[in-house]
Amino acid sequence: MAILLKEVLYRWTVAVGRRTKSSAVIANAWHHRSDALSSVPVLIAVAVAAITQKLAFIDHVGAIVVSIFILKVCWDILSPSVSELADRGASQKSREKIRSIAMDVDGVKSVHAIRTRRLGSGLHLDLHILVDGEMTVRMGHEISGAVKSALIEKGPEVLDVVVHLEPYVEMGQATINSSKER
Repeated sequence: MAILLKEVLYRWTVAVGRRTKSSAVIANAWHHRSDALSSVPVLIAVAVAAITQKLAFIDHVGAIVVSIFILKVCWDILSPSVSELADRGASQKSREKIRSIAMDVDGVKSVHAIRTRRLGSGLHLDLHILVDGEMTVRMGHEISGAVKSALIEKGPEVLDVVVHLEPYVEMGQATINSSKER
């Protein structure tokens, strides 16, 4: 019964942690789950060792299994926090989604130089968009604002965006950008 109760407590706590985007609450949720899951091998090891003295060594095997489980949970909790402290950016998958969202905005011809920085539970972005070089500054600014809004609304955990605007000019078959793709 205690195992089931701890699992219910885990699910409730992790839901609160995700909703509030709190890594501390999510880590506490994992504490509940590790209590529940580590009780299973302990229960099995004690039951088997109690059956016969020949299998008493199973108690030590159970302790090793619980230790490995605890180390894995520690890594799962520690890894995201270390990534934040190490100033790691977004994954390649998130960067591709960011590019796709920006490209879906009307008037954007190209996107490049996407830079991301994790800050707490979210991302800060810096990217360059290329638009028709003949449009007005006002129109370019509106497109830039639309890109920012779309990324904050649809992007993967995006908190803020800085959009750099550059002209995109076509000359026959060749395309000239105001800056090189990075």
